[in-house]
Amino acid sequence: MTPTLSPANAARLDRLSDWYLPGRLGLFFHYGLFTGGGNATSRGGAEPLAFPTAEAFDAATPDPAVVGRNLAAAAAGCGARYATLTVCHTCGGQPVLYPSGRPEFLHRTRKDYVGAFLAACREAGVMPMLYLPCDCNNWDNPQTGPNVPPEVAADPVRYGEALLGLVDEIRARYGDLPAGFWLDGGLPDGCRAVPARLHELWPRAVVVANNHDTFECADVDCGTTECLDESVSPDPPYDRPGGYRKLNAWGCTLPRTDFNEDIPTPNGWWFHGEDETFQPGYGDDRFFLLRQMVCSLGRRGRWNFHPGIGPRLDGTVPPRLRPMLGAIRDFLAWAGEAVYGTRGPAGTFVRSGWTNANGSLAFHAVTNRLDDPDVFYAIFTEAPTKGFALLDTMGREPRRVTDLRTGRELPFKMWSGPLLEDGPWSDVAAFGAAVVRLEF
Repeated sequence: MTPTLSPANAARLDRLSDWYLPGRLGLFFHYGLFTGGGNATSRGGAEPLAFPTAEAFDAATPDPAVVGRNLAAAAAGCGARYATLTVCHTCGGQPVLYPSGRPEFLHRTRKDYVGAFLAACREAGVMPMLYLPCDCNNWDNPQTGPNVPPEVAADPVRYGEALLGLVDEIRARYGDLPAGFWLDGGLPDGCRAVPARLHELWPRAVVVANNHDTFECADVDCGTTECLDESVSPDPPYDRPGGYRKLNAWGCTLPRTDFNEDIPTPNGWWFHGEDETFQPGYGDDRFFLLRQMVCSLGRRGRWNFHPGIGPRLDGTVPPRLRPMLGAIRDFLAWAGEAVYGTRGPAGTFVRSGWTNANGSLAFHAVTNRLDDPDVFYAIFTEAPTKGFALLDTMGREPRRVTDLRTGRELPFKMWSGPLLEDGPWSDVAAFGAAVVRLEF
């Protein structure tokens, strides 16, 4: 018997199913005064910003149309179906990235980066989302001063009212261009009305709330999480879901199995210069981000993958990061059907993770088609050590198994699932992953 959803959750599933859930992959762009270097929050230190004022930032950037096109091209070029831009960031009094007329926000750019981003994404076929900060406790940039008056920052209700005013202004300026919103800082009391206002103004918009892991707010469509448990070493190291063990750094639990965005940051939140290094763990392995994506999409349920990218001032991707996004592009060029329009294996009879057949170890994620629940994909990111791999399907025998890239039918024997003695294992080295399609 299929359970009946409440009206609020039925509406939520309907919104998510439109484009967000089938899209599965987005890029998250952190862009603003921190671009180019610096760390100027009282909590994070006082390394001088490359651009300490909105005026200095405007003077250094190209035409916003160029920035918008580059951001949209980066997303579309790697196969992302949506992208998020920081309208203003919770850290360090970041200015509003358009010429806002709201008096509660003291710093704003003269150039309209938000409008350019929204228009360019729509033209490129990428669904645009906007980041808004619900946390009013970190507007304390010692170089620029706060972006909201101290009496507003100290009062969650007044800050929530200010944020609602910004939302109304975005609607008046950009109409239906935004497809969704990403709310940071949880939902403190003063900001609990924001998701409902977003859905009042944009009924089909997807509303994501960072570290919102209880969904007691009916107008929040999706939760997200940023942090691994640093005391845990996932095996393999890119198996990001394997690192979620307990409360994260902000005291938030892991979001529910379904409707979650996984947000790693390979080059940090912000671009800090051409000599920047990757976050620990990424190294120079061009397949690492691809394999994180595969694990996020195929180790739980309805999880999307939304890596945080710090673009350069012109909106382009830093050179060191391009091979990682290129590997995702090359993989999706032939394996897209195993990603788009799928969900993870939670609640199904096909299991993901490590598998062992007579000492032949292999690691794989699993995705399941939304439009055909009898079709699964086993995405191997570690080739079997002895050349043969066992898939656990709880004893169910597939009627057909194929190599997704070539279409070659693969022979198998049945144990607890199909035992593949001959598979496309060389694709792991060539593309970062091999994909086996199973039809039941």
